[in-house]
Amino acid sequence: MEKINILIVEDETIVALDIESRMKKLGHSVCGIVTTGQAGIDKATEKRPDLVLMDIQLKGSISGVEAARQIYTHLEIPIIYLTANADVDTFNTAKTTEPLGYILKPFKDKELSYTIELTLAQYRAQKKFKESAQWLANVLQSIADAVITTDLNGRVTFMNSAAEDLTGWQQSNVYDKHVTEIFPSFHRDTNSILESQVFKTQPHDFMVSLLEKTIFVTKNSTKIPIRYNGAPIKDNAGKITGIVWVLQEIAAS
Repeated sequence: MEKINILIVEDETIVALDIESRMKKLGHSVCGIVTTGQAGIDKATEKRPDLVLMDIQLKGSISGVEAARQIYTHLEIPIIYLTANADVDTFNTAKTTEPLGYILKPFKDKELSYTIELTLAQYRAQKKFKESAQWLANVLQSIADAVITTDLNGRVTFMNSAAEDLTGWQQSNVYDKHVTEIFPSFHRDTNSILESQVFKTQPHDFMVSLLEKTIFVTKNSTKIPIRYNGAPIKDNAGKITGIVWVLQEIAAS
């Protein structure tokens, strides 16, 4: 196991020193031992450890759960809860902070060692996913064409700057709206609404194109001729999870 730097937040001195001894036996280093939630936040901010072992039941105005929430939100340091309380209420309270590990006292060295390894592996996988998602978002933002993504129910999950300019909507205002709410369209010659054909909620396993002579109505009621292509978004198993749409304004004919 690789050596990592650990912060211990535990208000029982004997327990904290025992955990420190166990960590050193496992080959890790301990950057500090603190007894309150606020001290845990302050020490984590100062030392930036690789991992925090957090007792849930702490004395003081800030609980272990709230301290963990703040540390993960602001510092993105993974948390493992250590607690002697296994009741449902305690577990459900801790679960709201999405901890990466949870272990009951008393515990064996192997249990703690395995939990640390699994926690760090999960944390790194999540971090890699977030970085990949951010990279993709940056790429999509740099594309000149309007790009909109939806989930399987047609709810908007992403809109790039070009799509905001084209539609007149801001992404912050359209998240989870149905795409037809922000992209009403009709046939140029017949004026028939194309919501039943455009942005189908059940994606096919192939690229689709918009009907010819389609007019889009922007948020401020401007009518714009457009063309678009839609393709399924798939996960690693090949399962379709949504649709990505690329839209272009075209010259009126």
